[in-house]
Amino acid sequence: MPWPAHFVEGVRRELVKNETLQKQAQNNSRSHFGSSPHLEKAVTDAVSNSMDSHYNLSLQALGDKTKMHALLKMLSELVYEELQVSTSSGGPR
Repeated sequence: MPWPAHFVEGVRRELVKNETLQKQAQNNSRSHFGSSPHLEKAVTDAVSNSMDSHYNLSLQALGDKTKMHALLKMLSELVYEELQVSTSSGGPR
């Protein structure tokens, strides 16, 4: 099941504000960034924080390791790309 764009976008917006992820995106390859334990924790925290507005989807992400893995992969791509671009332009959007 693909994740609804609005859910992914909300989580992505929170992740690109994370200073640790900003530094990791600047200093690591896409592959290393995607396997960061900091990214996994940040995604879990962001999904938990979005539960009020995305309760059902959040439960799916937190309750199903396969779905969380798919979400983590999708978000690692999006966040890495944005943080790579924002580094050269002076900060996240």
